[in-house]
Amino acid sequence: MADALTAFLVDQLGSVIKQEIEHEVRLVVGVRKEVEKLKKTFKVIQTVLNDAEQRQMNEESVKLWLEEFKNVAYDIEDVLDEWRMEILSSQIEGLDDDDDDDGSKQIMKKKTLNLEWCRGLRKLPKGMSRMINLRHLNISGTDNLEYLPEGIGRLKSLQTLTKFVVGGGASGGEYQIRELQNLNFLQGFIEITGLGRLKTEDEASKAELQKKQRLSHLLLDFNSRIAWGPPTSSELEEIDHRKLLGFEIPKLDDKQYSVIPSTLSGEVTHISREFYGIGSGRVNNLTAFLKLTELYIYNMPKLEELDLGVVAEEEEEGNKVNKVKAAAGSRDNTIIIMPCLTLLEIRRCSKLKRLRVLTKLPSLQTLSLRDCSSLSQLPISPNLTTLEIQNSIVLPQGIAQLKELQCLDLSGIDNLTCIPEYVQNLTKLQQLTIEGCPDQLTQRCRKDEGEDWNIISHIPNININGEKIQIQQR
Repeated sequence: MADALTAFLVDQLGSVIKQEIEHEVRLVVGVRKEVEKLKKTFKVIQTVLNDAEQRQMNEESVKLWLEEFKNVAYDIEDVLDEWRMEILSSQIEGLDDDDDDDGSKQIMKKKTLNLEWCRGLRKLPKGMSRMINLRHLNISGTDNLEYLPEGIGRLKSLQTLTKFVVGGGASGGEYQIRELQNLNFLQGFIEITGLGRLKTEDEASKAELQKKQRLSHLLLDFNSRIAWGPPTSSELEEIDHRKLLGFEIPKLDDKQYSVIPSTLSGEVTHISREFYGIGSGRVNNLTAFLKLTELYIYNMPKLEELDLGVVAEEEEEGNKVNKVKAAAGSRDNTIIIMPCLTLLEIRRCSKLKRLRVLTKLPSLQTLSLRDCSSLSQLPISPNLTTLEIQNSIVLPQGIAQLKELQCLDLSGIDNLTCIPEYVQNLTKLQQLTIEGCPDQLTQRCRKDEGEDWNIISHIPNININGEKIQIQQR
């Protein structure tokens, strides 16, 4: 571990010096010499680390030295990230100058900027909005990045933006998510964090995510944490009435916070149609997230209802009638929502009672529910093939209707003392795994002997509480 870390730091040090030489950017006087010394020192250390890691099992002093070295190395990694940003900033600032600076010209033409795993990175240069030729910006793994520079939405040619951070800035005001509005060439994966900093539904809808039809993976972070100082009463007032895409945020207690969850996901009780940036009015035509294949919803302990379906509303002879239109519906009413979504995973939503989304997702094959102990009913999902339920009091009703189910994985179901009779009607089931359930269940599932054997005997592969009851013969 330490040996690999040292090799990484040597490469990073070389990269910093190479950037300095190529772009004629001067570091602080004397720092360059110190960097060279560090390179030599690390190379010497690297020659003895393998032996040290072998010895640490028996020598406590060596173990402590290695731990100390690793901590120092991580600090140096953060410093290197800062140096890289200083070099980049100096080049971008040169864009405003009248002189013909080669470094600034080169940065202006740059199409790809890779800052992946710069963990010490807290902000990007202010002038990045002038890098109009930029196509790919990779900032994955920048866990400490607090905000994106204002004007990032001017980079209309961006195709890759791995992370978008809502909020922050020196002024302390909320950074507007509408910067995403014109970035319609984005494709592949994007992670959007800090969503709880949004104040209104209108502000959220201006991102126009439904127009990003080239996106295949969308991660909405509802639980990231940003370190702030203790908020003033005015800041608490701003938080009080926050809403995000229909997520209703109750009033916060009057407390002083040193760390605030940036999304306030712990207060969300309901997710519905505003998820698509639309209000409560009439909707006859909507296409959203056409290429999205996976959706993860984590850490929302007060969430009670998840309803991502949208109903087309018509008026017939003065009466309002709600109708759900399929993709091949009439020309006047077409609603297509996440048609390619194959996996939905929900974790740590202990108060979730209603899940009304499944029937609206035609391609959904895998549903994973973990720590959703209040969910008592599953709606029919005709194409579901894999169902995973962990840490629940009872099995939710509705599993009997999942006729295409091939894999059923149950873990930590407190009251599961016998196999429900409907399992024998799940004729396509190929794999049944049950873990962490009452011990008597193992006895009831004994092959050819247990009381429940006839219910599960048609399943080729059965694993109950770590015991392989039946294995498909090949």
